[in-house]
Amino acid sequence: MKPAFNWNLYQFYAYRNEATPAVQWLGHATSPPMDHCHDRTMADRALREGQTAVVVTAGGNGTRLGFEKPKGMYPIGPKGESLFQLHFEKVVALTGRYGCSIPYCVMVSDKTQEKTVTFLRENDFFGLLCEDVYIFKQDSIPVLTLNGTPFLDEKGTCATSPDGHGGLLAAITNHENGCVLDQLQDRGIRYLFYHQIDLPFVEIGSRELLGSHIESGADMTCLVLHKQSPTDPMGTFFVDGETQRAHCIEYSEIPAQEAAVTNPDGSLKFWAGNAGVQVYSLDFLKRSRDIELPLHPVLKNQHWQFERFLFDLMPYAVVTFVESNSPLDRMVLKRKEHIPCIISQW
Repeated sequence: MKPAFNWNLYQFYAYRNEATPAVQWLGHATSPPMDHCHDRTMADRALREGQTAVVVTAGGNGTRLGFEKPKGMYPIGPKGESLFQLHFEKVVALTGRYGCSIPYCVMVSDKTQEKTVTFLRENDFFGLLCEDVYIFKQDSIPVLTLNGTPFLDEKGTCATSPDGHGGLLAAITNHENGCVLDQLQDRGIRYLFYHQIDLPFVEIGSRELLGSHIESGADMTCLVLHKQSPTDPMGTFFVDGETQRAHCIEYSEIPAQEAAVTNPDGSLKFWAGNAGVQVYSLDFLKRSRDIELPLHPVLKNQHWQFERFLFDLMPYAVVTFVESNSPLDRMVLKRKEHIPCIISQW
């Protein structure tokens, strides 16, 4: 696939320590208001009438789990089910409940594509019809050393890494991938329920989230978790007090002093955390297809990777926020230390 960036990555590396643009807005920002009107009947109608598809980002390996395969293949269910199986079976359950096929769109990367496709085919897509499964590949970006030189893999060539969940925008609209978004539109899809692969308990097709999205007429609806501490490893949603535009800043990019700011009652000023679950209107994604999301430098395993974040679409969108009170929405499978806590919930 053609690289999605067209500037000098090494020049970008030189400015890696500059503050992300979102930081400049924090001084006059507030946490976003929550939507408490969730018309579940609207969600039911959108599911029953075949207007909803599900999208999962699954471009990473389970390296931090000690698992050198696609993270979606990691066995974490009560009977050893993989993340893929848990999620696919939720979509299958939705199709049975609403009597309508629901497409499941799986974004993979160069690192996960072959093994993911083989795994899903060998397991007959866990009961989902093959024509309802769309697999498409995101871009990869060169990895740099701490000195800004190309990081060489075991073959002596420049290593690459997937361009983050923000790579979804280019990948799902790319004609080399068969333009999945156009195919979904041809099927009558109007809404995309998005989640990340490492959320074992995500409520796919949540009627509250989908209903709020439809009723509000939003371009994008975000599931919000109330941060328990300033250092919670999740992005932070906020609203620019001057433009009233919504934004999100990644946990690794928000200055510690800003994250720790409190209200007069001692509560966190910036408390709205990103749960990694959203609903998007298909029309909004089509309108946004020419937007080139910025790259963010991420230090991983003593080298620099560069990723795009899907939440950088927020300033272009009408955004609604829905707060989750479920402790299960906090369960994320990223590291080995997360495994016991997740297993204890089954």
